[in-house]
Amino acid sequence: MVFRFKEEVFLLYDLDRDCPLLFALPLKWNYVWYSYYELNVLYTLAIGMFAIYCYEKVFIERHSKWYEYILLLFTLFVAVRTIGNYSDYGFLGIVLVFGLYLTRENRFAQASVIAAWGMYFYGIQYNNWYSAWGVVVASILIILYNGKKGTNLKYLFYIFYPAHLLILGIINIVFRFS
Repeated sequence: MVFRFKEEVFLLYDLDRDCPLLFALPLKWNYVWYSYYELNVLYTLAIGMFAIYCYEKVFIERHSKWYEYILLLFTLFVAVRTIGNYSDYGFLGIVLVFGLYLTRENRFAQASVIAAWGMYFYGIQYNNWYSAWGVVVASILIILYNGKKGTNLKYLFYIFYPAHLLILGIINIVFRFS
């Protein structure tokens, strides 16, 4: 693994797969400097992917040298402590990504992980029980999915979206909302 400087963003690369594993902090974009507090969900997903990579390298493959394990786990620890706490969903988002990876073979277990995560993240941590129960309902829908494609309503949604915006615009004009 090496650090490369590419398009003003540091990336941690795995030379075997030639893919980015971890997005570090962007230095600048169009001459605007970003801080930790402006990181989005892509950083959470990237660190979650890096956690999965570390898990596979350390606990599944087990053919690296001891100092590579230490370096890998130290890098993961630093990424979670610095970037992970300031990206969307923070450390709990990384836990969700990793939990979904561990339960990838069982849809019921994945739905349970999602429901438990939603109840803790939205309900207990942010005291937003409407969102927490919405996550539980979504996990129930995941369990009920039968794996088949549903009816093709593509053109209905192509019509519905602009039509409902037009109707809302007319209502705004008629009642003079602004």
